[in-house]
Amino acid sequence: MRRPPPSLPRQQRGALLILLVIALGILAVTAFVGMLSSSDIQNQQNKTTAAALAEAKAAMIGFALANQDTPGGLPYPDRAKDGNYDGHGDCVTYNFSNSQLLGKFPTLVEDGCTNPGIPAFETDPRDATGERVWYAVSQNLVKRAGGNFLTINTHTLATSQYWLTVRDQNGNVLSNQAAFIIMAPDVALATQNRAGATPTAQNFLDNYTVNGITYKNWDIDFGFISAPPINNSTNQFNDRLLYVTASELANRLVDRVAGEIRRRLPHPFPTTSTFDTSSYPSWYTNDWSGITHYTQTDGDHATISFDNCASIFIFTWTSPGPIDMTRSPKQC
Repeated sequence: MRRPPPSLPRQQRGALLILLVIALGILAVTAFVGMLSSSDIQNQQNKTTAAALAEAKAAMIGFALANQDTPGGLPYPDRAKDGNYDGHGDCVTYNFSNSQLLGKFPTLVEDGCTNPGIPAFETDPRDATGERVWYAVSQNLVKRAGGNFLTINTHTLATSQYWLTVRDQNGNVLSNQAAFIIMAPDVALATQNRAGATPTAQNFLDNYTVNGITYKNWDIDFGFISAPPINNSTNQFNDRLLYVTASELANRLVDRVAGEIRRRLPHPFPTTSTFDTSSYPSWYTNDWSGITHYTQTDGDHATISFDNCASIFIFTWTSPGPIDMTRSPKQC
């Protein structure tokens, strides 16, 4: 009869059990760390993309406010009309169409303008994949073929048509008065090919179908959709959007215009009937003079208001100056 194999001593069996528990623990910790690292990477990518969107949005708002030609005026996108995405905003020198209002964020001076081009941005915002963000703008805020902006003030911003529309993942309208939209394209979907010098917008921006209606961030009807990333049989979508409405822009522009008046207002403040703006910039004369309402209370106090804005700007002189300006309410 064969003898049974000798059993390990109890001490060795205990040691093996401890080693097995340690090995299983290491595997569990490794798996957990792997999951944690993947989550951390995704969170960091989301932060990078969100920062790029915010950077581009802030740059566009800053440009609109500082525009010396027409406050509120914005550049054209980089549409690759010259054979590649070269960073230049591509001005319109021929018949205007919606297709000219969507492209990559313009980092360099405008190209092809009949007037001096809009100067360069000092930023090149890119999402977590390294793609430059995209930019859509309302036709109300760009130069026309003649090289001039349309009238931009609180009245036109409140009453004009042709703003951009943004919907949520259920098709509900978030805004039908978007002045401009910044979009991060993220990684290419299976249906997209970004090779070559000038891949079309469809290879960067996505579709989203809801209730039988397909919304396309890349087409020229200027309805856009903002939805969480999704990948199923109905939708493959990973665009990220930020937008600024016409009313938000107006709310910032009045600060710029009121500040310009404050800087030029003499002291003692002129009477209401003798308020003289003849030395003001042409953009004020053309766009703002007719909708600005100045009232003098006395030589040290005056107010300014604008059509289609509930805010009143109060100017107060206290020796030795400068003029103090307050605004109430803070929103138009």
